[in-house]
Order: sequence, then structure tokens, then C-alpha cells
Amino acid sequence: MNCYNGQSKTNKYRILLNNLKRDLKGKYQLVKEIVYNTGLSGYISKEFVLLFPYVNRIRVLLDFDSSFAILFKLLPKLNYLKHFSLVFLGQEFKTIDSINCKNFLFQLNMLNLEVPNIIAGSKSPFDLVDQSFYNLKRLTIINNSMLINLSKGLPSIRSVEFKANANLEKSQLLKFISNNSQLERLSIPISCFNVSIVDSIMSLCKLYRLELISNLESNSNNNIQIFTDNDSIKYLKYIEKEGYTYNLEIVKYCKSLEILEICNFQYAESHVLFNTFNLPEIPTLLISQTLDECTTRGILMSAKNFKEIKFRFGRKFSEIYNEINNLKNCDWVPKYGYEKDTDEFTLVKKLN
Repeated sequence: MNCYNGQSKTNKYRILLNNLKRDLKGKYQLVKEIVYNTGLSGYISKEFVLLFPYVNRIRVLLDFDSSFAILFKLLPKLNYLKHFSLVFLGQEFKTIDSINCKNFLFQLNMLNLEVPNIIAGSKSPFDLVDQSFYNLKRLTIINNSMLINLSKGLPSIRSVEFKANANLEKSQLLKFISNNSQLERLSIPISCFNVSIVDSIMSLCKLYRLELISNLESNSNNNIQIFTDNDSIKYLKYIEKEGYTYNLEIVKYCKSLEILEICNFQYAESHVLFNTFNLPEIPTLLISQTLDECTTRGILMSAKNFKEIKFRFGRKFSEIYNEINNLKNCDWVPKYGYEKDTDEFTLVKKLN
């Protein structure tokens, strides 16, 4: 259920709440997820929470600081809540009751956080999370306090995302990775890399998905040497931010790789990118989000080491199809017949 209203007047919320009560009467227990994309007011928000006591997933967008304290007065009332995602657009974390906050956080299996760069790395109520939180399986780490609290290991954790611009201490990051060998998914800024951290990541024998977040600071780490092969990583994803110069060297050390995804790919040298690194054969190349025409053409001509290319959430199929027809010696054809306006489709190599 998506609780959204473009206007913030109380009577608008009241109308929405009354409509929900009418439409879902006798079925409130069936609502398991709420996406709350608006500011919180204490009175109305409390009624929303009490109306759906069996919710186990909530995603909240907070667009001003005062909503933060309201949020953490309401959430402890949801005894079945296991997955919590917060997109916080405020400038600072307001002081809240630490006991209520800890009790709420302790019951979670997943804690996903999106915060502005201006407060990434600063103290937050989520610094309460430590190695005693044995229910947590998925977590976003946004500052060094959280990292230090968990650096000795949290056996339950399976998936971790480190936020870019959090200025994480590399010594603590190395401890965290080394002491959490059970990790299956990891999202980490390339700017955090050094030789020891890369070696520690590649030594994770249960890691099957690795996401590398890039920005301009990442370019200084492009020449870090890699000494360790990994046999467990199946999915490798690059997320580009702020004009990263791609280095795909790590791909050669992922010996069981099945999918290479490049997100927000805008690279002027795409026509030589895949040739430069002499990549091994990989089943799938996934290109997600916006592509310009030049980049697309370069991919189609240079991605020789893949069995298929998937496009998702970028250019329309009709645009790519026209480029295929206009390119000489293009090896790619659509896998199926697709609607011309779809932005999810797959190309496969021509049969000889």
C-alpha cells in the first residue's frame, strides 16, 4: 500500500484515512507492507500505524527533520515489523528516546538507509546497532560508529551496504570484512579500497553478489593490484557516480562470474572498454539505466565476450533496434519480439 498525497493539509490525510478504513474494513490484517512517501504528522500517522498492526515491511521518506522523532515514537508499536527502509532528506538527526529506538531496531531483519551526503558519516540513532543485534540479516552502514560497533563480527548478517561519502576508516573496514566471512552480498565504494581490503573481499568464500560504487575519488584506486581469485561471486555490479573511469580488472579474478552489470553507464570509450581488459567469457552483460547513442553503439561493437546483453530501465527497444540495423557487422539480434516502447529486453548473438 502506498500512502502518498501531494498536499500536506490534515483534512487531505483524513479523507485518505477514511477511504482506507472503508475499503479495507475487516481486512486490515492483510496489509503487510506500507510505502509512506510524505511528511509525518503525529496524530494522523499514529492512526495509520494502529490501523495496520500486522505490517512487516515499511519504507518511509522523511523530507524534514521534525518527522524523525515522530517516526520513532510510532514504529515501536508495530510488533510484526521486520524490514525497515528509510529515505531521510533532512539536515540532521533529531534526538530520540534511545531505549525505544533500540527495542525497535532489535526486532528488525533488514535496516536500509538512504541519507544526504551532508550527514553521511555523522552520528545517528542507528549507532546503537552492535554485535548483539542477532536478528539483523541486511544492513546499511552510514558512519564509522556503526562500522566500529560491528567490526568484530555479526554472525547473522548476510548483506551489507556501505554508503559512499561516509569517510569510513579503512582499518575498521578491513576488520569488519575479515570478521564477517559469512557475507553473501556486499555493496562498497571503490574509494574505500586498498590492497588488503580488496584481498579480504576476494577471500569471502560465500559472497555471490558484489556491488562496486564509483565516484571521482575512486579513480585514485584504479591501479590497485589484485592477488586473490574468487570462485563464489556470480554477480558483479558497477554503479557509476560522477564520471568514474572504469577499471574492469577485478572481473578477471571472479572465476565463476555469470552476470556483469554496469549501472548508469555513460562512457565515451565504450568502444574499447571491453577489449582493453581482455575479459574472459561471461554469460550475461546487463546495462541498466540511461545510455546515450554513442555509448550504446560502442557496447554493441566491443562486447564480444558475452553470450547476451540485457538492457534495463534505459533506452527504448525501438532505438536500439534501429542502431542494430544501421551498424555494419553487428553480431547482435533481439532474443524475442518486443514492444517498441519497452525498456527491458535482451540481445543475443546471431547464429552462424
